[in-house]
Amino acid sequence: MNILRREKSLGTSIKHREDSMDCWFRRPPIQRQKWGQTQVLPHVNWGDLFFDLFYVAGAYNLSYIIKSDPSPIGLLYVLGCFAPLMNCFWTQKLFYDGRFQLPDDILHVILEVLQLCFLATAVLHIRPVADMSLVSSNPDMFLFCLSCWLSLVHGFILNLEIRFWDSKGQDCAKYQSVTTIIEKVPCFLLITIATIYSGYLYYGSNDGGEYGYGSNSTAASHSYDGDGQRTLGAESGLPESD
Repeated sequence: MNILRREKSLGTSIKHREDSMDCWFRRPPIQRQKWGQTQVLPHVNWGDLFFDLFYVAGAYNLSYIIKSDPSPIGLLYVLGCFAPLMNCFWTQKLFYDGRFQLPDDILHVILEVLQLCFLATAVLHIRPVADMSLVSSNPDMFLFCLSCWLSLVHGFILNLEIRFWDSKGQDCAKYQSVTTIIEKVPCFLLITIATIYSGYLYYGSNDGGEYGYGSNSTAASHSYDGDGQRTLGAESGLPESD
């Protein structure tokens, strides 16, 4: 009976807190678990199921990488794409949803939709090695890294909200939000470097792709001679000599 009373009182307090907020644009997240109270497990909603479906597509694209290139390089690309998907998206959402419950307000709904867009973009650009390795002429690597970087920024915003803007949360929750950000800093630095470098190769390289700065349509198309070697004259725009 005591457990049922605690669960009922916790649910009543959460509902009262939501109803008492007169701000329709943003309401502070609800701390799901507090010290000394009965644990309340989160329920899976349609948004979580939709989030999981993207990992089915991600697993399919990862398997196609190793199928199209069953080599150590292909395995390296599989691991290199799988680790950011789990670290920048899955674990970040799992740890946050296990501690806090987002209210149904305008701001947090927009943030959740953006997170799904970032995940969908990352999964969409998991391509075979032949595509992702051509960084200067193919945007897949840059867009994959950019999506992971934006997802980390999205997680930082949610944790900074707990730390600075959620005045009704316990102090331990605020300290944990800072710890979560610090734990993601090494991953954030690596993803930042990868995003800048791949973006530079695609947009800023002189021999970049179709949209590379300083490149023209002749430079974007790769011509090869009879031996299968790329001809330098086609890339530089100079006429080829006989």
